Amino acid sequence: MTVARRPDPATALRAALIDRGVDGDAVDGITLEALAGCEIDVDDPPLCAAALLDLGPAAVVDALQNGTGWAGFAERLSGALAEVGDVRGDAARDVLWSLHLAAGATAVATLRAVLPDTDVDAGIAELASSGVVRVVHPSAGGATSGSRVALRLSGIGDAVRESRGRLLAGHADSMPAATLALDLRTVDDIRAAAADTARSVPRVVVLRRAMLVAVDRLAAVGRWSDVVALVDAAAPALAAVGLHRELHRRVQGMLGSAQDAPDDVRTRLRAVSADLHLASGDTTVCRHLLAAIVAPDERAVSWRADLLAAVWAVHVDDRAVLTAVDRFVAGGGSPAAAAQVTLDLAARLFGDGRTADAQDVLTVAGVHAAVAGDPLTLARLHVTEAALHARIGESAVGRRRVAAAYPLAASHGDHAFVHVLASCVRPLHGEPGAEGVARVADVLDLAAVMDGVDVDRRRVLADVVADVGVGMRGATAAPAPVSAAAMLRSLYGQVAGGVSGVTGPGPERLTDREQQVAELVATGLGNTEIGARLGISRWTVVSHLRNIMRKWDCASRVEVALQYRDGEAG
Repeated sequence: MTVARRPDPATALRAALIDRGVDGDAVDGITLEALAGCEIDVDDPPLCAAALLDLGPAAVVDALQNGTGWAGFAERLSGALAEVGDVRGDAARDVLWSLHLAAGATAVATLRAVLPDTDVDAGIAELASSGVVRVVHPSAGGATSGSRVALRLSGIGDAVRESRGRLLAGHADSMPAATLALDLRTVDDIRAAAADTARSVPRVVVLRRAMLVAVDRLAAVGRWSDVVALVDAAAPALAAVGLHRELHRRVQGMLGSAQDAPDDVRTRLRAVSADLHLASGDTTVCRHLLAAIVAPDERAVSWRADLLAAVWAVHVDDRAVLTAVDRFVAGGGSPAAAAQVTLDLAARLFGDGRTADAQDVLTVAGVHAAVAGDPLTLARLHVTEAALHARIGESAVGRRRVAAAYPLAASHGDHAFVHVLASCVRPLHGEPGAEGVARVADVLDLAAVMDGVDVDRRRVLADVVADVGVGMRGATAAPAPVSAAAMLRSLYGQVAGGVSGVTGPGPERLTDREQQVAELVATGLGNTEIGARLGISRWTVVSHLRNIMRKWDCASRVEVALQYRDGEAG
């Protein structure tokens, strides 16, 4: 028997957009890949295409991966949906109701906790067999033993109709208590994850969506101690892998609007906001917030903010920075904080072309990183060393350093390894916008051909795009002096650029749209101007430019422009 393979989701989404009479570039390729990696499975491309055109990509990604505005999003879609399955069993209906209250996805263990009198496994089995839900990250024991369960896009109508039925049957009074039970379970799960230092990052990343939903709902009912517990526990883990921006926007929103919150809560939220500003490289705002907080546990954050401001100043005094680091450690300061500052200093010197000085600083950073023992810090050390070896032509040594970084970072999940590489050599300071997402996509392209590296590309893109925000702009720092893609290509050769090492008939041909983009790049136009000229989004321009650079084996837009002009001259 021949089993029909499901078409590639991103390709199917693009085809569905074209079927609706829209240019296939109406939504850029990276966003389509991200949608294909969302926890809410996009199993109905025409429906998703309609939502993209009706609500916009930002709202769709926000609902499917962040859980934001779930109720309104689900109601908006439900009118276009027929019931997927014939949901009859009481257990299945209970699970469906709870899934809808959980914004479409939750852990199986959570359902068991909030539905103690329901046969949750039987309910999930019925829903899965009828195509309403899928079990995510299943274990070997079968579908219902998987760790998470999520609605499919086509199953949202079933969930909405179950919700309406219960409300009409007079169960509205039970909804706040049921919702609160789910959110308090999330608080417990996040705190337990944060306490598990060896696995806190991947566990918090998996719970990120539920955490964002819970923060909104708990703040709305004034449960401030639970809100603080959530953001305190989640912020460090998400910042460690660059997935902190959506949480930070919520914290900033609460500081701006929740005037009724107790003073101690607002003080703690300011401290978290300061930490997250520092994670985004905004030392000025971080220092401003900390100036109003008297908190001994924020000493390392305040010190790092001061030193990083000096590291990334117009002119850096590396000796003064190293002296300050020595004093900090001698006074009992955190070796991990010292390692992060010295790694930033090495990156700055590397970007300035001071390779020998950067190597000296890396030696100091290595001592602090070894004492701290943090795997992510050690992974960043290895990748920075790899960049230095790439610059001086020692590709074999550089490859060994990247290979050493992978198990250290990957022990904290796929996002950790990708973030360490994408931050090379200068961290992704500020809100990276389309450029930052494109850098992550570049790294994912290259990681796919590295021996022994296994990264779930679409899952990573789904979280990164949802966290950065579709179409966000305004990077606050200069571009990285050496991109991760360029560094990795120099280490891994043409294969890492997506080009076969076997001699073939010549470079891959550009599509007509890519040819147009290359021509406009050669004229000196920026991404925004190119997008306006061609009637496509800036993100789509970035996506086309990535394809051009891969096909032409270019490391920068300057090389694209030169190669285009050479071709015209020839």
